[in-house]
Amino acid sequence: MTSLTSAFPTQFQQPSVNGLSQITRSLYISSGAAANNKLLLSSKQITTVINVSVEVVNTFYENIQYMQVPVADAPISCLYDFFDPIADHIHSVEMKEGRTLLHCAAGVSHSAALCLAYLMKYHAMSQLDAHTWTKFCRPII
Repeated sequence: MTSLTSAFPTQFQQPSVNGLSQITRSLYISSGAAANNKLLLSSKQITTVINVSVEVVNTFYENIQYMQVPVADAPISCLYDFFDPIADHIHSVEMKEGRTLLHCAAGVSHSAALCLAYLMKYHAMSQLDAHTWTKFCRPII
């Protein structure tokens, strides 16, 4: 588990729903469109992109690792089986001093749900605290 003071940024830019929203020093959330923007990815030094959708096709850029979580953008989609493996993967990237971008189609629900799972597992946050923090960083969730 990473301490809160070292994991979370000391300075924040205004939350953006169109760009990449920073959740921790090494974790960002965005929409599928933003995830395919090479300039945004390089400006935030993203090393891993996790696509939480079947609808969005990623553009694969050099020096970025890509991972697919094959769930449809529908209310009946089940993310439960992905909570631990994705949280573990995000943590693994962080331990190697990399940065992860989680995205789904709109960057509103599926990516946010997996973000909450990560915050709860590796930052010892309650579900409410994880949601409150993520919503502060990305108000559209």
